[in-house]
Amino acid sequence: MAFVTISSASGITQEQAYTAAIEDAKVAEEGENLTTSWGNCWVTVVPEVKEFIQNCTVSEENLTLRVEQLLGLPPKNESKLLVELWVDPDDLFRPSPDPEIGVSEYVIKKDSEVIIESAANITEYFGTVVGEAIGEENETKMVHVDDIDIAYKTFGVGDPLLMIMGSSGTMDLWPPELLSELASHNQVIIFDNRGMGKTTASDKEFTMELFANDTAGLLDALNISRAHVLGWSMGTFIAQELVLNYPDKVDKVILYAADCGGNEAISPSTEVFEMLCNTSGTPEERGDRLLKLIFPKRWLKEHPDPSTYFPFPTETSSAENIERQNEACEMWKGTYSRLPQITQDTLLIAGTDDVITPAKNAFVIGEQITGAWVVQLRGGGHGVMYQYPEEFSNIVLTFLGI
Repeated sequence: MAFVTISSASGITQEQAYTAAIEDAKVAEEGENLTTSWGNCWVTVVPEVKEFIQNCTVSEENLTLRVEQLLGLPPKNESKLLVELWVDPDDLFRPSPDPEIGVSEYVIKKDSEVIIESAANITEYFGTVVGEAIGEENETKMVHVDDIDIAYKTFGVGDPLLMIMGSSGTMDLWPPELLSELASHNQVIIFDNRGMGKTTASDKEFTMELFANDTAGLLDALNISRAHVLGWSMGTFIAQELVLNYPDKVDKVILYAADCGGNEAISPSTEVFEMLCNTSGTPEERGDRLLKLIFPKRWLKEHPDPSTYFPFPTETSSAENIERQNEACEMWKGTYSRLPQITQDTLLIAGTDDVITPAKNAFVIGEQITGAWVVQLRGGGHGVMYQYPEEFSNIVLTFLGI
């Protein structure tokens, strides 16, 4: 099985491009990435559709959307891009040129006969054809830790990489493209923090230390003795407490959009802080406020359709638990004086235009940890991993590979 992507210049028919793709794919070695040209037609074969399924967060609700994004299907089918996905040389997905089927739907053909013509059936077909490839690895699992049940997912193989979500977020907010890249080299573990999404809560007071205990307990429950740790925003608070309180459990540390808390942290403006703490309105209204905070205004204006880069959340969290989490952030005393105790290799990633966690915070932390890397992404906001997922993953993988 392989992905076949065809970018066709005008004058090259779909039939010609498809024929060229088949011929190139036939000679591709198993597991090989192949890029060739045929006239004005460029063909790329990316092996093993199952690798994408294993390494990406694909819920049943979003499977059709994710396939559409992966294949680069133009939103209104206005460009010259022609894209096809092989399941078998005789079975394929493609943007349909047939008006009776609809330009926004895929069609599956077998022996030149349309066997599925409704986009709604793609989920069912995918589940049948590559269900074994998806496997249990992509399912949400639950494990009991202390007084709660933690929801988590794992992807890929290799050294464990534990990813800690930020304030009020759930694990379905990690960019699928980022997860895919990281899981191609590591066993990636994502999870919902205490009281968020599908993870339960108790009446214990929310604190960063408690969240770090939960995270350490998750590693123990998964029989992972030591892992790389990547935290985003509030997730970096947890990561700092984790590496300081459980140093033997942490290998390399990646702090993305981080501050150290306490008086040394450089805070956002009052306006931004109030917007962050505002839990009023519907989930859609809260999401709209979040987008305006995590992306620079100019970038958001140039990318007005969030569905093309921001995952659609499938989990919800109660306003009460979000407020408890906010209070934990406010009460956190920080780590500044303890940061020199961190001996692990540490990477700090910051967007230069982050209004939630100003980039200078990365240098405040970096100066306290011997040998720390500080990487700034120009034009990046708090959500720089959504803006530039390829660059972000390359930075992380380079750091982990050294």
